[in-house]
Amino acid sequence: MASNKELIEEIGTAAETEGKSNKELSAILKDLKSAVVEAPVVVEAPVVTYAVSRGKAITSMRGILSDGDEIKAEYLPGGVEALTAFVASGHVVKA
Repeated sequence: MASNKELIEEIGTAAETEGKSNKELSAILKDLKSAVVEAPVVVEAPVVTYAVSRGKAITSMRGILSDGDEIKAEYLPGGVEALTAFVASGHVVKA
């Protein structure tokens, strides 16, 4: 078992440690470590990819993209707005 000094250093200022026994300090540290383990995990949203629709072609900053080619907002001068407009018009579909 760790010494009181080691436990106090590990606990830091996250909990009141003054006058606590070794057993109490060990319990506090155990609770603090389990709280860290149980912290919520952040999951990133899936990346949506877009492609030029079948039978269509789009002139982009990367050149002419034809049906099936991947297209990103950064390829278009209007960015996300332009990509959204192409999706609405049917020129671009989610891949």
